[in-house]
Amino acid sequence: MLNKETFTSMLQGFLKTLSLRLELAKIDIVERGSVILTALICGLLALLVGFLVLIFLSIGCAILLGKLIGYGWAFLIVAAFWLLLLVAVIIGRKSLFLGPLIKALYPSIDQPAASADEPSSVPFNPSDNE
Repeated sequence: MLNKETFTSMLQGFLKTLSLRLELAKIDIVERGSVILTALICGLLALLVGFLVLIFLSIGCAILLGKLIGYGWAFLIVAAFWLLLLVAVIIGRKSLFLGPLIKALYPSIDQPAASADEPSSVPFNPSDNE
């Protein structure tokens, strides 16, 4: 039978362990959130810089082309090029973006499901889940 002092000592140890685990969970959440936020900010900055590069390249191409055929037609041709590219991306968005994204996120979709009678040919590796 447990006496009162042993029970109190065990309860204090349990509460200390619980508080340490909660603190560790908080730190883990903050770390993961900061990694995600950093990746998001870097991605947005790269997107912004890439967008600006495309704008300046488009203006430069239109100016070079404008010296040959006139500036009005040159800017119209560059705008038409970007419009055609936009239409192509919208039409092919499933095969260009959605399909590869799903395959990257869920690689097991392409593989046929193994039946319950057949053992899996790939052994379970716990490090694959990390």
